[in-house]
Amino acid sequence: MFPTKPTTPEQWQVIAWASIVVLLFLGSVGLYVSFQAPPEKIELARQLRHYSLVSYGLAAGVYATKRIVGYFLG
Repeated sequence: MFPTKPTTPEQWQVIAWASIVVLLFLGSVGLYVSFQAPPEKIELARQLRHYSLVSYGLAAGVYATKRIVGYFLG
């Protein structure tokens, strides 16, 4: 079921900040786990480190988009 009211700017702020926090958390956990990996799993740790850095990049992208939209609409 779809919402009956449009999303307010305050709700978009909450959605943006929640997305940033979740992406940063996932990136941090991924980096921590990748550095704790045993030597036999070095390739898997490298992939996890890559995805963690991608998660940081996505968080930065969401933040930049939030700032740019806020600048033009605020």
